Amino acid sequence: MRVLGKIFLGLILLLVILSTVVFFALRTNNPRDLGVKWSEQDLNSGRAKGQVVNEFIKEEDSSGVAWKTSGKRDIKTTFSSSEITAIMNNKKGAYYPYKNIQVKFNADGSAEISGRLIKSRIPTYGSTFDAPKVAVDLTMKFLPENPVFYLKGKATLAENQVEFFEPQRFEIGRIPMPLGIILASAKKPDNQAYAMDVGGFLSEISSVNNKRQIIIDFINSRLSNIEGFYAKKAYYEENKLNYEGTLPEKEIIVE
Repeated sequence: MRVLGKIFLGLILLLVILSTVVFFALRTNNPRDLGVKWSEQDLNSGRAKGQVVNEFIKEEDSSGVAWKTSGKRDIKTTFSSSEITAIMNNKKGAYYPYKNIQVKFNADGSAEISGRLIKSRIPTYGSTFDAPKVAVDLTMKFLPENPVFYLKGKATLAENQVEFFEPQRFEIGRIPMPLGIILASAKKPDNQAYAMDVGGFLSEISSVNNKRQIIIDFINSRLSNIEGFYAKKAYYEENKLNYEGTLPEKEIIVE
């Protein structure tokens, strides 16, 4: 489900911007293994549950839009970790920015995602859900080239709005990113990792208050602008994403 991928990417972009230090661990070049495996059967069953048809178009026919949706249909179903992992690893499109993805849903209501980001694709992909230009620019400035990442948190949706939102852990290159507002200083964890000084970046974000609510408001506004998507209820359980609402009938993607 590309809609879920957009939500994940939005969280990743915004958490990177809230971080005051970016570490790139050279010796850690593989995504965190969450123990989630997938098969063609998972891919087929996940797609059958979502019932979203993909239509691929040439960039010259896209009017500058890399992705859009149309139509809607009622959906009430449960996706497994393996099904969502299979779907996210088999997305096509010239600007899809994920590789080697694993997604895991936990009994405590949390979800985890690990994988690799293709940095060069982020600006165009981010523009498909109106990510703020300043957010994308800062991400491109401070994000390492094609980094591995890991994100864990709790979130629920109700009536197409964020009902609960609690980021718990965020990593770039397996190195934890600070989720607080300001971190005065940081040291290199070992001699095989680099710390990047963000300098003036701190002054750019230090005056911004209530960042958590800004993230929630951004997610809510994007959800309401995806044609055909309405999450009446969405939440995680052990190996389950429970979803009730509507999904688009079609995704139109630049190939």
